Amino acid sequence: MPGLYVHVPFCQRVCVYCDFAVTTARKWFQRYTSAVLREIDLSVPAPSPSRTVYLGGGTPSYLPLDCLKRIITAAVGDLTITGELTLEANPNQVRPEQAEAWRRMGINRLSMGVQSFNEKELKFLTRNHTAEQAIRCVEDARTAGFDNLSIDLIFGLPGQTSEDWQKNIERAIEMAPDHLSVYNLTYEPGTPLHKWSLEGKLSERDDDTEKTMFLLAHNMLEERGFEHYEISNYAKPGFKSRHNSAYWSGDSYIGVGPSAHSFDGAKRWWNVKSIEMYMNLIEKQERATNELEMLTKEQQVIEFLMLGLRQAGGVSKTRFLSRFGEDFETRYEKILSLYETFFVVRPDSVGLTPEGWFLYDHLCRELISS
Repeated sequence: MPGLYVHVPFCQRVCVYCDFAVTTARKWFQRYTSAVLREIDLSVPAPSPSRTVYLGGGTPSYLPLDCLKRIITAAVGDLTITGELTLEANPNQVRPEQAEAWRRMGINRLSMGVQSFNEKELKFLTRNHTAEQAIRCVEDARTAGFDNLSIDLIFGLPGQTSEDWQKNIERAIEMAPDHLSVYNLTYEPGTPLHKWSLEGKLSERDDDTEKTMFLLAHNMLEERGFEHYEISNYAKPGFKSRHNSAYWSGDSYIGVGPSAHSFDGAKRWWNVKSIEMYMNLIEKQERATNELEMLTKEQQVIEFLMLGLRQAGGVSKTRFLSRFGEDFETRYEKILSLYETFFVVRPDSVGLTPEGWFLYDHLCRELISS
């Protein structure tokens, strides 16, 4: 059963680093919801209680409760949910009564965009919550009955020191989440952050500083019982993201909503990014697909390689041979030898060391071009 991703494009405020398809137009709540329901009807197999569903954004927690309930009912029906149903939420919207309503709908996992516990950093990122709200949101979610909570944190902010970052991690550990996603701040083209960088108003952190912060998080979290199972993701035993793990394993998935992507193993396709265009197309009973790409064998090799190296388990040599008819170590012998300190070669897999994960983009480019 393919996982289902629902892109919810609404935000109270658009953050300076965000390049996703988002809007602050509350007037489109109901119209968007009706469009998503129609797309689910057109594109998604019959509801299943075992399906993983991920409501991402944007800020899905900003969507009115009646809209959320309609979308979840369309996705999983009236069945008892045994799969993973994740809602991304902003800390200022995780109130006891709100969280309880989400639980009653069947949502069983919250991913909370904390990003930082430092007021100065939150202000720079233009987040619309305070450090106090970031702390309280976990307590309120637990009170509402959530036993699967994830926190997002961002490192590499201008002016952020390793000590600042360590305090953020320590505070997150104190809150006892089940899962942590730790991201490096990126300067995406078209965002205010990127514009400020081009204008010389701020600059990205150097690689050595970012590497120090990356490894600091890795060491601190592993010491406290979190498994570093994917480049940016850490989980307590039994709390890996099932939905995202399916992505990284190359399983099929369906995306609905503006800019949402889908994949069936041989081809990928994605919807238009414009929210208004998306609604217009769906309302005409048309699909909102912007483009479709059939993957060549070489593209499938690249996809398999990049997804495998993102994960702690690495690339399966047996699966690579079975699927592509080549021995992985033989094909990439030169690069594996040249960068041997960053690779972990096991009997049936090839993965990356923590330092290798930090160089993931570079190492993938080297492998692909070899």
